Amino acid sequence: MNVGDYVTAREHIEKLIKQSPKSDFVIYGLAALDCLTGHVEDSLRHLDEAMKLNGSLRYQARNDSDFHNLAEDPRFTELLYPDPAADAEPESAFREEESY
Repeated sequence: MNVGDYVTAREHIEKLIKQSPKSDFVIYGLAALDCLTGHVEDSLRHLDEAMKLNGSLRYQARNDSDFHNLAEDPRFTELLYPDPAADAEPESAFREEESY
């Protein structure tokens, strides 16, 4: 990928995925390659998958120039800077008391 040979890079990454389908760094590499080659939807999907496997990749992606094509995409921003309140369960306004 670093020298711009995206066809060979994709071949290598696909072989690695077959060998280790849950390898966070391989899926992350595929996300980067997808972004560099204009496959935005695939890039977002693979990046999300990689970050679910390894949350620290979120910080790496924030500064990774391979994702510059997605910098202005709000979906990319949401992946990298998730709303912590979105995962929290809403508190009930009424709590049942076991006894009065």
